[in-house]
Amino acid sequence: MNVTKSPASRVLQTVVPVAGLSRTETIAAVLGTDPIPPEAAFGEGFALDTRYVNPEIEVIATHHPGDASIAFKDPNWGAATARQALDQKTGSNADA
Repeated sequence: MNVTKSPASRVLQTVVPVAGLSRTETIAAVLGTDPIPPEAAFGEGFALDTRYVNPEIEVIATHHPGDASIAFKDPNWGAATARQALDQKTGSNADA
């Protein structure tokens, strides 16, 4: 298995820069629909890897309420949901 091509490797390549750049130690993760097992696993892996890089970071994860046919095609929902989660937590000072 080529480690650089594994799903876990791709998650970690995303997490390290994000966890290192957070000024507020709060990150919003906007994810696809929860019933899809790989999407649920990705969300859990993202949160665990983020905390591995920086144990002080809180990850606010939200799954799209729709099914797979729309969950990955709704950037407006993603942006609004991330901002809302961070605004609730930190008063608009967190990292989206």
